Amino acid sequence: MAADTVEFAGGVHYNNHPTSKTIGHWIMGYGYASSGSTSYFADPVGGSSAVPWSGPVAKTFSYSSSSFTSRFLQSNGVAY
Repeated sequence: MAADTVEFAGGVHYNNHPTSKTIGHWIMGYGYASSGSTSYFADPVGGSSAVPWSGPVAKTFSYSSSSFTSRFLQSNGVAY
């Protein structure tokens, strides 16, 4: 699954993305746990030198599935 997320400046961000920026970003979902209540994602920015703010961003991370959906997928969406 690919998620087309939006993190708005001053709002909640995931995976140590900077909160001072609005970030539209594609990431890949690759798994889940606890009957789907936790989702696992790969972040292409993680470890990349091509993005100036990528230093503390991990290559993979997990997030509560329901919180992720309500916080980051309301403006865009998901592609399978």
